[in-house]
Order: sequence, then C-alpha cells, then structure tokens
Amino acid sequence: LSEGKRIAALCDSFNLPIAPHVGGGGILAVAASIHYSAAIPNFQILEHSHKAHANKARVTSQFPEPVDGAFPLDDQPGLGVTIDEEAVARYAVADFTP
Repeated sequence: LSEGKRIAALCDSFNLPIAPHVGGGGILAVAASIHYSAAIPNFQILEHSHKAHANKARVTSQFPEPVDGAFPLDDQPGLGVTIDEEAVARYAVADFTP
C-alpha cells in the first residue's frame, strides 16, 4: 500500500486520477484495494469483479459490501475482513510447491 500511495502522490502532482484494478486477487486483495482507494486524493474508480468473490462467505463472516455503488468503511483498524482460519484450512492444498 505504501508504494501505491507514492504512485498516487506522483499522479496527483500531474492532476491524474487513479483507477485501481483487482485482477485475480482474493478477498484480502479486494479489501486492501478498497482501503487504498479511500486513502488517496485522486481516486477515480475501483475495478473488480464482485461476482468473482461469491465464495467469500465460506471463509469470512465479515467483508465490505458495496452500498449504492460504494464501499462504506468504518474507523476500525484492519481491512474490515474477519477470516475463519478453520474454514480456510479445509481448502488448503497439501504439499503445494509454487
């Protein structure tokens, strides 16, 4: 997020907007992008596929949901996502080597 804020500051100095894109990222990447977008002065739009994260309810009980086209944020610390680590463990792949 720090590097993204530096990029946003550079773009802002040239009066350029930022439109973050969450490609194949998971729910934590989306949550981080939401917070990044809220923290920069030249945010334009956040590109992501809301339907691509339809299974998020399987591993989290709390996730930011858009309301009227925008993600509301609270003043709590963190990304606003509560991960159920036991649920995540059920999807773990044994002996995975990237």
